[in-house]
Amino acid sequence: MAFSITPTNPIRIQHQPSERSSSKSPFSSTIFEPKLKEKKEGKEKRKKEENLRINKVLQGLSRS
Repeated sequence: MAFSITPTNPIRIQHQPSERSSSKSPFSSTIFEPKLKEKKEGKEKRKKEENLRINKVLQGLSRS
């Protein structure tokens, strides 16, 4: 077999220092930034829903 993929293959996962220092490397912006944004929006949405639930409970308590 001339071609084999092993888990220990160093498939350039290491970042070059220049890539890491530049905040806008094409790699990180295309792959990670959308995911981070998604995660943040999801968190905010959950927070809003949680606040609505808490408000409903508090309103129910204040009525009684």
